[in-house]
Amino acid sequence: MPQPQSGITENRAWAPTGREQDIDCNLCGSSGKRLVAEENRYNVVRCKECGLLYVSPQPTDEDLTEFYAQYFPEESGDIWGEMMRRNFDLDSEYLLRKTGARGKVLDIGCGHGKFLRRFAERGWDARGLDFSPEAAAEANRIDGVQVSQGEFEPGLFEAESFDIVTAWYVLEHARDPMAFVNEAFRILRPGGMFGMRVPNMIFSNVFLAMKKIPKMDKLLFALNIDTDNKSSHFNVIDPPAHLYGFTPKTIRKLLSDTGFSDISIIPSQPVEVGTTGTVVAKKVIFGSTSLVSLVTGHRFNPAPAVTVYARKT
Repeated sequence: MPQPQSGITENRAWAPTGREQDIDCNLCGSSGKRLVAEENRYNVVRCKECGLLYVSPQPTDEDLTEFYAQYFPEESGDIWGEMMRRNFDLDSEYLLRKTGARGKVLDIGCGHGKFLRRFAERGWDARGLDFSPEAAAEANRIDGVQVSQGEFEPGLFEAESFDIVTAWYVLEHARDPMAFVNEAFRILRPGGMFGMRVPNMIFSNVFLAMKKIPKMDKLLFALNIDTDNKSSHFNVIDPPAHLYGFTPKTIRKLLSDTGFSDISIIPSQPVEVGTTGTVVAKKVIFGSTSLVSLVTGHRFNPAPAVTVYARKT
């Protein structure tokens, strides 16, 4: 399924088609689940065994392809690169320190290639993959960057061919997160680094509580938090754009079960977009949740989003 870039004009004019299919937990395989929320007319459930949050029943591949065709219009442009500027700076510096002076990097869901540009400028072989033809074409205009249009599928790249593989805000969109991470592991060289960023469901548990407060929708509408699409305010997963929700615990299980080690899960920098009040609120939330994470030795990380690094050993 497409691995779209977030943070550009979103169109959620979509409803279940009736072709949805019930699924078991992607992380542990258990069929036991309980309903925790209904969002955009889809059921969000929690696995009774491992705690993974996911949408079930899920849209078909055909339905998701149609959804993404209207979800991110081609004329939206590259807002994403600027929104992620601070995160991309930190990510690239960290990964370069961990891997060495030169190598080969793959960014899945690379958008217009702003993250890859940082590596190309350092002499790296910078490769990307994006579902959007427009984004891939724009990224290929950057000197030293090579981007293919398509989906991240098994066998697309040779085994042990990359020193770094990244997927920023991608895994929550994936049809099969376990297969996705397994494939990333396969194409990494021994000692290579995997980087990813996802919304943090620990923080989203607050949304579940707020949904139970009377007239909360009116307050969120007035605050205009995060997006102009009022139906997505304080959604936990926000299907069908997102199909899975991860916590540090389920992320660690996913990566360790795949074979990754040296797993680091830290708060992500806030995306500085929206009204002045929204930006200030995001900075306050980032600061307070980062402090909690630091004080607890990163054993409890309630940040809105988390950045994850792991090594293939």
